[in-house]
Amino acid sequence: MGINQGIKKPEKEIFRVLAGRAGENGKAHAQWISLPAYYEDIAQISCGMDVRVMECYAFESALPNLKEDAFDSMRYIFRLNALAGQLADMDRTEFMKFKAVMQAENICTLDGAEKLLGRIDEYEFDPVPDACMFGTKYLVRNLPDDFNVETFIGAELSGFAEEILRSKQGSMTDYGAVVRGQKLYSKMVLEDEPEEKLNEDESPEWGGM
Repeated sequence: MGINQGIKKPEKEIFRVLAGRAGENGKAHAQWISLPAYYEDIAQISCGMDVRVMECYAFESALPNLKEDAFDSMRYIFRLNALAGQLADMDRTEFMKFKAVMQAENICTLDGAEKLLGRIDEYEFDPVPDACMFGTKYLVRNLPDDFNVETFIGAELSGFAEEILRSKQGSMTDYGAVVRGQKLYSKMVLEDEPEEKLNEDESPEWGGM
């Protein structure tokens, strides 16, 4: 089956489902449906029966965390199609951000992906290719303007970057850096070290007593 007319751009095909009737020869006559799709196009493969009682023989996803075992029943085909429609409306960076958060929070279910749509704006994302690049950008943005940035450009900053992200409860994913409820590149404020307690044998001498 070709790209459905309900998809504005071929690259926005989010899911593909191989659906067919149950039974011994069901898979041999199953058809692929690309999502998002119009209701009529989904119903067309059912040949008059309720598409939700058909068998799902295969599932392909543009969301790596949403694998075949996350959608093994046509019962939720219309929920999946609605999710696909919202994801297809995202631009490339927004879609990468969605995948980054799914990976960072280990979201592996349709229910989890649906809930994430409602809170995706709580996250800040930068599609940097690796932790070292994130570390470089962090320093460039936070060091004084007169600092010679050439002294650290090209340096190995992965460990530094991971420490910054960890302190912000963020993550470096396959798609870029992501953090929730904070700014990725805001300057970290270190708390003052607590004063060391005096040992009993080091009590102060008051004198004059």
